[in-house]
Amino acid sequence: MLILNGREVAEEVRAHLALRVENFQRKTGRPPHLVVMLVGEDPASQVYVRNKHLACQKIGMASTVKVFPKDLDQTSFLRALSEFNQDPAVDGILVQLPLPAHLSSELVAENLSPTKDADGLTYGTMGRLFAGKSSVKSCTP
Repeated sequence: MLILNGREVAEEVRAHLALRVENFQRKTGRPPHLVVMLVGEDPASQVYVRNKHLACQKIGMASTVKVFPKDLDQTSFLRALSEFNQDPAVDGILVQLPLPAHLSSELVAENLSPTKDADGLTYGTMGRLFAGKSSVKSCTP
């Protein structure tokens, strides 16, 4: 029987990712930048987002957590998403799910740039991953 040491594997993965971040920064002059969009104050989501932010920091990535009020309307959320899509200093966008019931996850997925989709929400990202052509390996699938 093989026993997997999760801590050791996690350290190996972090070390590998830190090297990739370093290479990215050497090529571009800046670290890769992940933006996490969180709507509302769900405690479980806050913990999950905080852990993502800390993981980015540990490997040298830039990480921004944008928290929106739980009553934010769909148009305002999509406008903010569009701004991150168009920002050349943002390399990945992660929309923390679940969204409040009045916001459509499907509309978010339709408006999220597949080149910045860090969580595999868009059909384009899912299709490229399924075809083995994805440049972004999202954690969700």
